[in-house]
Amino acid sequence: MSSSVVQSKIAKFSRERKFAIEDLLCYYGKVSITDKVLRARLSDFDLKSFTIRFHHVELESDVDKIIAFEPPLNEVNEFDERINEMIKIAAKARGLSEIQVTETVYPTNLLEYAIIGGVMLPPLCYLYRPLLYFLPLPSIIKKTLDNDRLLFIITVLAFFTHIIESLVLLRPKLIYYRVPIDHAIEWYFLGLLEGYAPVKRLEALAQKIQKQK
Repeated sequence: MSSSVVQSKIAKFSRERKFAIEDLLCYYGKVSITDKVLRARLSDFDLKSFTIRFHHVELESDVDKIIAFEPPLNEVNEFDERINEMIKIAAKARGLSEIQVTETVYPTNLLEYAIIGGVMLPPLCYLYRPLLYFLPLPSIIKKTLDNDRLLFIITVLAFFTHIIESLVLLRPKLIYYRVPIDHAIEWYFLGLLEGYAPVKRLEALAQKIQKQK
């Protein structure tokens, strides 16, 4: 078996599927994934097995975990298909997606921008009351809203509702799709402003990535 082909397959895996290495290590290697397990990576494979190398903070040297292909591969070109099948099984067992979302999708239509505007107007009017009278609203509504307490309550309720939506609806999706922390922060910020809309965009993005696999 050509070592160059093996290294090419390993490089491709590290580039495209490295996020799933802990799934394989946990499900097939029976290794508990904690913050003590670091730098897990695919180090080698042959027709019978593959090796995951990782560092454990309580050990001096790296650990090699050999996981068997069952049944063995017939040829090296079967590696991608087989490892992807194993990733699907391992990810499902851990309650995670077999894909990873590494992007943030911002509002794309007028309705989504209108929701942001609707959320931000009450606190802006609270801070700068003349803004209220620039809005194209009936005078009776303007007079009703010209009240510090009312504007404050509307602002608190809007953000409180969006926080709940983000924690209950958005957070599980971010975990499921393994969204990196830098992008997760952006998604949470959008959730704070928009509520449910980012959940729909995240799901649509995940489905798009899934179709490309």
